[in-house]
Amino acid sequence: MSERTRRHHSPEQKATLVKGHLIAKVPVSQLCNENELQPSLCDDWLRLFQMHAHAAFVAPVPSSRERQFEAKVAALEAGLAFTLRQYRPWSRPPRPGADRACVRALGPGTAGRRPVLILARTRACTYLARITVAEVTSTIRGIPQEVSVGPRDGLSHDCAVNLDSVHAAPPAG
Repeated sequence: MSERTRRHHSPEQKATLVKGHLIAKVPVSQLCNENELQPSLCDDWLRLFQMHAHAAFVAPVPSSRERQFEAKVAALEAGLAFTLRQYRPWSRPPRPGADRACVRALGPGTAGRRPVLILARTRACTYLARITVAEVTSTIRGIPQEVSVGPRDGLSHDCAVNLDSVHAAPPAG
């Protein structure tokens, strides 16, 4: 009597056989003969597939690492929103003596003639040799690194502050 070793089939192999029967309409007996399987095993796989077919329509549950990453992104976005609320000169008139940032066009060679959001206090700009700026663009890509601004903020049309393009520039004179 020959000793047969137990074979283990991957989920992909099982799915291929089940799809061969359900989609290609290949008889179970033919699939079993071609793959040297017992027909009862294929029947078990078909039954299992039918019992758990609803799982194909369930949204995947994010892992704990993904949830931690999403929480970190939300915290960073909240901090950015708070910072932008502090430095938006066009949202409301400044209080007397308030130190606010502004959108200005810098000279050629820094950001072209593209307007930029100055990411420094206005008073500090007089003392700094270079100031940190973020470019304002009318190309809105809808990525997380952009902050949408527009007519509600005092600009002529919808724009985005592109935080991928933050760099140091000399202050405009």
